[in-house]
Amino acid sequence: MPHTVPPEVWTTEAFGFLLTAKNMFARPDQWRGVVVNLLAAVALLACFGAGAPQARAAEAASFADPLRSGGAGPPMVRIDSGHMRMGRTHGTPAAAWPPRANEPAHDVVLEHPFAMSVDEVTVEQFSLFVARTGYVTDAERNGTRRRIFADQPLPPYGCVHGVISNSGDLPALIEFGFTWRNPGHAQTALHPVVCMSQKDAVAYAAWLRAETGQPYRLPSEAEWEYAAKAARTDDQLRTAVSRWLADAAHDPGATPMRTQSDSPSAVTERAANAFGVRGLAGPDLRDRMVAEYAADGWNPSYVDAPADGSVWRAGDCGQAVERGIGLDPVTSRGPKGKHRSGNLNGIRVVRSPMQSLD
Repeated sequence: MPHTVPPEVWTTEAFGFLLTAKNMFARPDQWRGVVVNLLAAVALLACFGAGAPQARAAEAASFADPLRSGGAGPPMVRIDSGHMRMGRTHGTPAAAWPPRANEPAHDVVLEHPFAMSVDEVTVEQFSLFVARTGYVTDAERNGTRRRIFADQPLPPYGCVHGVISNSGDLPALIEFGFTWRNPGHAQTALHPVVCMSQKDAVAYAAWLRAETGQPYRLPSEAEWEYAAKAARTDDQLRTAVSRWLADAAHDPGATPMRTQSDSPSAVTERAANAFGVRGLAGPDLRDRMVAEYAADGWNPSYVDAPADGSVWRAGDCGQAVERGIGLDPVTSRGPKGKHRSGNLNGIRVVRSPMQSLD
């Protein structure tokens, strides 16, 4: 299993129970206590079997690395090694683009634990990075806001606000030129920072490495999907995806990927999954999510994908990989220019290896 009960938990519970059992022979009135302890132990086992302690164990392992310039990095949670069937395995629509990009399904074994940020990087956290480095994002380099038809070439830099007009007679009209400071929707310090390109995400992770001395980076696709699935079965994932697809038919606002004029959820409004990660295809997929970048090069399918969870260095390294998109935000994936962004593109980081926490 991806998560195991910490040895110290088993040791403490077993010692307490055995000590009580020893004393019951000396004092018959201790039988009641033994029964209570036994029932508590059974409840503990049932609870671990149901998966609830994964979230508690993840919360217990959360931490934030201190920054050399003061303050702390984003809250992180340890995710243990494990295995999964990666790709479209739970009967959901093949909604990635290009078509069938999340196939074939394949087995992946992640041999080493890693840490992942509990939330996407927030406006507040990214503001600290900008204040201390003077960093200018790709979207800010674009400079001008304008509207263009979707059949025209997109500029190499900049943040797309999304389709603002789509009459039947003309190509879709999109608005271009937003930034993380003004993404076209309401935001607070606790909202995910958006209008991020993959280049911006890599720069933020590099700053964390320099500030903490720890190996921060973007997640591999396998690490991202492993954390998103969070040990859920195919039936559980199928049910969750089907539920929000049904909601979407009646209420577009209920879908994980909101329309681009809507604000994503503040990070504090999200529910954590079983691994203690929020906003990553959460328990019912109804959080207003943002898309996130993987470190891999773009490949149009999983043919010859790594089986060890590592970053896939092959493929088109001029294209970024977006995750958390489409009709199945757990497995859908798509390409994006490394300098381009949308106002639903954010950042999530990982830290590995985790030997320093063992």
